[in-house]
Amino acid sequence: MERRKKRLQKEMSAKVRGVPIEEIEDNFYCCGRNSEVDSAVTKRQSLHEEELLAQNQLGQQILRLRAERDNLLDTVWLATSPKQIKDLWARAAELLGDQPTQLERDALAIPPVTDE
Repeated sequence: MERRKKRLQKEMSAKVRGVPIEEIEDNFYCCGRNSEVDSAVTKRQSLHEEELLAQNQLGQQILRLRAERDNLLDTVWLATSPKQIKDLWARAAELLGDQPTQLERDALAIPPVTDE
């Protein structure tokens, strides 16, 4: 059973890497887990989840909120930046065709802090 299990793990790794099974080393498998295969499965699951969410309005809102969360640090940085940075950011976004989120628009509207 153990030999069969290791053979299946090697086959899965070969499939993930897109190489013949002969190119997979015998010592690739450690501690009962194959993180390479686990990582590939997780990525695929994430892609399928995004595809499913994109199919309806509520799912699209979830995707927008996730993107907002992922960009939150940049948005906070933008809110606390001087006017020149805000202007540059707005021009770059316009050139790239990016539409700012409501939070980014709010961050751009915050007046820069002046040292007094």
